[in-house]
Amino acid sequence: MKPALVTGCAGFIGSVLTRRLLARGGDVVGFDNYSRGSADAIGDLLRHPRFTFVEGDVRSPDDVARAFARAPQAVFHLAARHFIPECAADPVGTYEINVIGTERVWEAARAAGVDRVFFMSTGDVYKPSSSAHAESDPIGPFNVYGVSKLVSELSLGVAREGHRPRLTIVRMFNVYGPGDRNEHLIPAILAQARAGMCELRLGNLWPVRDYIYVDDAADALIRLLDAAAPPDVVNVGTGGGWTVEQVVRELGVAFGFPLRAISVRELQRPVERDTLRPNIDRLAAVTSWRPGRTLSDGLREFAAARQS
Repeated sequence: MKPALVTGCAGFIGSVLTRRLLARGGDVVGFDNYSRGSADAIGDLLRHPRFTFVEGDVRSPDDVARAFARAPQAVFHLAARHFIPECAADPVGTYEINVIGTERVWEAARAAGVDRVFFMSTGDVYKPSSSAHAESDPIGPFNVYGVSKLVSELSLGVAREGHRPRLTIVRMFNVYGPGDRNEHLIPAILAQARAGMCELRLGNLWPVRDYIYVDDAADALIRLLDAAAPPDVVNVGTGGGWTVEQVVRELGVAFGFPLRAISVRELQRPVERDTLRPNIDRLAAVTSWRPGRTLSDGLREFAAARQS
């Protein structure tokens, strides 16, 4: 059987997805340059008989060609710069990685005769709305990360017309869990709580976000791989929505002592969406997938993993 290729295999979602694919008996080629991923995340996999690691950069045609040397059947393209403050600080570098890198992967997939490409996009491509976003909703990103992903969505949409491989654009919403090396909200809360702080210093407290546990996100991707006819565009999330203050309270329950959030001016984002949450009806209809964890369950699992 031909392998699956996971770009960004040493990253947060990529490392979990790689393990899931191996656990079900498939061969996996992993591709990463460790710019955001961690060698520790896949160190034990380097001895796995069905795992092949290729170190390289998605911006390099030669590196990407080496990753495709085993002619994978399916590609999960997760390699990207996605931490929004980092994207904003270096727009040129972000476009090089997220747009040019994606084009390199797509062209190599076409040349290698790949059957399917799953391109990891983001809910940040949607125009702000207080309602849950369906895949047909208007698009209108307003940060560098969202723009970079939308550019790739549009470019791949043109390229796929009448050609293999079949493309599925996966608009992922906020993912959390062990292994996240970026200073996202939930790791920041956990770090302060584990330091014994009961009054947490955070930024904006009012934005509503959906949060999906990393293992559930990886399972959703595999269900899409197994689908006979995956959609062109699909949201992946839980369909829920919680403010920062609600997340803090839930984590307090997980830790067993109350936590309170205070908004600190220097941590506040000057431009912020009120709400970003998905409608996941399309995902459920195609795959029958539903998240395996509530937010409370996922936060308890994450807290326990960070304490072990």
